[in-house]
Amino acid sequence: MSMNYQRSYSYYSNRSFTQRFIAGLVLFIVIGLFFYLSWQLYKLLYLLSPLFIALALIFHSPVVGNHIKSIGSRFQNSVIGGMLNVLVQIIGLPIVTIGLAFKAWAYKKFGHLQRQMNAQTTEESYTPFEEVQLNETPLDLNQEQKRPEKDKSTKDSNQQNHYDDLFV
Repeated sequence: MSMNYQRSYSYYSNRSFTQRFIAGLVLFIVIGLFFYLSWQLYKLLYLLSPLFIALALIFHSPVVGNHIKSIGSRFQNSVIGGMLNVLVQIIGLPIVTIGLAFKAWAYKKFGHLQRQMNAQTTEESYTPFEEVQLNETPLDLNQEQKRPEKDKSTKDSNQQNHYDDLFV
């Protein structure tokens, strides 16, 4: 017994125009609300960015100085690239300042730990070593030239076998 199943697809919606219009309108309102809340959060973080810079200066001030130096070095490489970098820095100021504060906090938190670890590992200590006696006979680098003719003839006959050449 063989049953044939036939599938049919329809792109027609059973919804009326007003239902689809209301759904589209609700979607547009949700997306608009999301962007509005994101913009308000961005403005709040923009106003708080001096606080984040102050936190970065309190935690580890060289982080801010190094960041300004990196912007200056981009200006030295390319004026246009430096100007674009400054533009991106201004637009993304809240993210940049939060990143600087986090980086400074991480240096304060983990940099102290790293200094302690480096202080323990870099203590000056001398390891005793054993003097090795050098062989009185120098190595002959021209050893291949002094081989007997018998070895050279077998080597010539085995030119196809490159595997043996690895162990000569």
